[in-house]
Amino acid sequence: MKNKILIIALIASLLVNIFLGVSYFQDKSVQMESDQLSSEQREKISEFTKLFFTKIVVTGGKISFEDRAKIEEDLKNLNDSAISEKWNNFISSDSGGKAQGAVTDMMIFLADRLGN
Repeated sequence: MKNKILIIALIASLLVNIFLGVSYFQDKSVQMESDQLSSEQREKISEFTKLFFTKIVVTGGKISFEDRAKIEEDLKNLNDSAISEKWNNFISSDSGGKAQGAVTDMMIFLADRLGN
C-alpha cells in the first residue's frame, strides 16, 4: 500500500514538474517575442527620427511633396498615436514660432521614446 502511494506521489510530482517546465518556457518565448517587437518598434522610431531630422530640421522646414509623403507613410507604419499627434501639431502650426516649438517638442519626444 505504501509503495502505491509513493508511486502515485512520484508520478504526480513528475507531471507537475513537466507542466511547470512547459509553462516556464512558453512564458520565456512570449517574453522574447515581446522584446523583439519592442526592438522592431525602436528601429522604426529611429528611422522616422532620422528622416524627420534630415528632411525637416536640417532643411529649415522646407520639404518636398515626396519627402512629406514618405514621412507620413513612415508615421502611419509606426502606428503610434502620440507621435502622430506631435506630427499633427507641427503641420498645423500657423506661425514660424509655433512650428519651431512643435519641431523641438517632436525631437524631445522622439528622443524620450527611443530612450525608454
